[in-house]
Amino acid sequence: IVPGGKTRQESVRNGFDAVSDDAEIIVIHDAARPLVTHKEISDTIDVALNDGVACSGIYPTDTVKYIENNTFDSTADRDKLFLVRTPQTFKKEIFQDILEKSETNKYSGTDESTLAELCGYKVSAVLGNSTNIKLTVQGDFLLISAYLANEESLN
Repeated sequence: IVPGGKTRQESVRNGFDAVSDDAEIIVIHDAARPLVTHKEISDTIDVALNDGVACSGIYPTDTVKYIENNTFDSTADRDKLFLVRTPQTFKKEIFQDILEKSETNKYSGTDESTLAELCGYKVSAVLGNSTNIKLTVQGDFLLISAYLANEESLN
């Protein structure tokens, strides 16, 4: 266990600095996503071992609109959208490079896949489980409780 930082990036860096030298793969997962499955983790590891960087997520089922001045401007093409989640998995040497470049260039992002893109890496999309929701608002507690009450829905 390592102390967190003021930002997600600082917390992840602190965690990375505590990783053993012989580690081959770095898996980053939000504690705010308590319903991650073993399959999601292993799928991202398998893809990262081959491609270098892998990120779990799902395709959106809602229509996504761009807005300007509180009115619809246009509609996003759902076939080209992916809702990024964790786990996000990296070959260790790639993640080290991403951290160094991000610090040198003062890159910031809401997640590590964004930093990977900013550093010139391709991120492979790995289809995750729709139940791997993020615990953000009060209603999420109800959803997570419902999923946990019916655990076979998590697989």
